[in-house]
Amino acid sequence: MLENYQRVYASVDLDAVRYNMEQMHQKLSEATRMIGVIKTDGYGHGAVPIGRELENLSYVSGYAVATAEEAFILRKAGLKKQILILGHTFPYSYEQLIRQEISPAVFRMDSVKELAACACKIGRNVNVHVKVDTGMTRVGIRPDENGLRFVEQLIHMEGIRVEGLFTHFARADESDKTSAREQLTRFLLFAEQIETGLGPYTSQTLFQQCRDCGIAGSQPGCSPRRDYPLWTLALGGGFQREDFSATGAFFKESCGLCERSGGGSAGKLWWYLCYQ
Repeated sequence: MLENYQRVYASVDLDAVRYNMEQMHQKLSEATRMIGVIKTDGYGHGAVPIGRELENLSYVSGYAVATAEEAFILRKAGLKKQILILGHTFPYSYEQLIRQEISPAVFRMDSVKELAACACKIGRNVNVHVKVDTGMTRVGIRPDENGLRFVEQLIHMEGIRVEGLFTHFARADESDKTSAREQLTRFLLFAEQIETGLGPYTSQTLFQQCRDCGIAGSQPGCSPRRDYPLWTLALGGGFQREDFSATGAFFKESCGLCERSGGGSAGKLWWYLCYQ
């Protein structure tokens, strides 16, 4: 492959991507499904080729991306499995994402009403995932009474099907898991309040997202609700950990007489705790 090419390039090893996914899958229960987080072009590793590599794996149920445009690219490339948009979506994308069966994250009622109106207009339902802010303080509903009312409105809204609930653990990669555990407690309490106050969902899932190394089901003393399946999301990039020794990308940089090369370490590992 371009052996004489002298400029910067990244060589992505799809075998390493599959190896990393297999290593994670072996540590999960048989019922557990995985989602590949390939947002921002798979963190530069190539969302489409990674998605195609994962498409035929039976334990991979779908993908997660940051924007509607990224989701549309995957659909155009022929990927058929579920796609979850983790970030905000704008009205111009609603009809296309509904028709292509792409699931957006929701956390603003004005946006939900526009989304529902679009779904009803074209005679379809749209699956949504509720983003809960348990401490990231970026986007999401708060896990309080207002949050409960938000979820209740969604459940009874025509054109809307609540498929999931998730939160972002921004500090789950730290050695001190105190902050992540506190967020997890807030999330689980909120999920239980929804189930108690609003009733269990039928054929629907509540799930929780952690970041980088995940505290749920992977760290000693951090295995809440292990009877529920755990969805694991992974970029499949350059994991520099004992359990994921394969490097997904090799980076080479050269400038004049100075040349540097080394294994990529941009890979991220995400975890979801699912409710059934």
